[in-house]
Amino acid sequence: MENISKIVDYFAKGENDKKRLGVEMEYFVCDNSGKMIGFDKLFAILDRIADVYSWEKVYEGDNVVGLLCGDYVVTLEPAGQLEISINAFEEIRDIETVYDDFRQKWEPVLSEAGYSLLARGVFPAVENGEIAPDSLPLISKQRYHYMNEYFESTGNHGKYMMRATASTQVSIDYSSMQDCMRKIRILEKMTPLMMLLMENQSGLGKRANWKPHLFRLQIWNDVDPDRCGYIPGTLAPDFSYEEYARYIYRTPFILLSKDDEIISVGKKSAEQYLAGEELDFVEHLLTMFFNHVRLKNYIEIRFADSVPKKRMLGYVALLKGLMYSEE
Repeated sequence: MENISKIVDYFAKGENDKKRLGVEMEYFVCDNSGKMIGFDKLFAILDRIADVYSWEKVYEGDNVVGLLCGDYVVTLEPAGQLEISINAFEEIRDIETVYDDFRQKWEPVLSEAGYSLLARGVFPAVENGEIAPDSLPLISKQRYHYMNEYFESTGNHGKYMMRATASTQVSIDYSSMQDCMRKIRILEKMTPLMMLLMENQSGLGKRANWKPHLFRLQIWNDVDPDRCGYIPGTLAPDFSYEEYARYIYRTPFILLSKDDEIISVGKKSAEQYLAGEELDFVEHLLTMFFNHVRLKNYIEIRFADSVPKKRMLGYVALLKGLMYSEE
């Protein structure tokens, strides 16, 4: 119970009266032929633009895999998808300003090298069956290789998810446990409709025998039922921080960073792995779950495809109106 209480306390510390929205957008970085560029080219781009704007670099070994850019952070995802994480703001115009600054700084550097950012839910060449996801290599992060190996035993589409999907994620605040649970319930009930509103596909998926809509969802639904899809029990009237914490604590969590090393924990839950010892990796534990709606010390909404700017801003405005209005 003490370790579950630690997770509950982490949720409770997120309570505040602000009405902010944080945005994360993932893109495929492609050359002029529409192919995803290799990691050596991605590392070089990040290194070059960091030197131009004096941004702090984040390294994995000798390679630059992330940048701290003031009001946003840029990171590389498993197969080299570029993710921009914009700080949380209450005003949508501030999100737009930061996003425009990102595009104005990055596009000239990318264009000069013959590259561009592609917003799609699933990489088109994988969506239409032109290439297999295995042909897209994973970045040299041990975390991703352990996840790739783990998902081979839990479903058929883990390799698709890691290598060929991109999303738009929005985070929102909550003021209390009751407010948090209400927002999660509403979001989960809205998920099927919102997914359809925010799908962004090339339209060629029929060549690969996908069902007509929601290609990215079809992938996520066959990754790992333990940590994807809906949060178990959320529609129960007594669902609480503690119930969510139990779900997290008693479900396998794949891997852990320990003594500057990433280790695989296999099918062990935190409860089994710790065997009565103190939990000291709450934040990491929460990041190992990928539900449509995810709770950290904010609510993260994860079901939208990667979309262009105008659609992203409309989506953020819709969520702001729905989540922050008592009416």
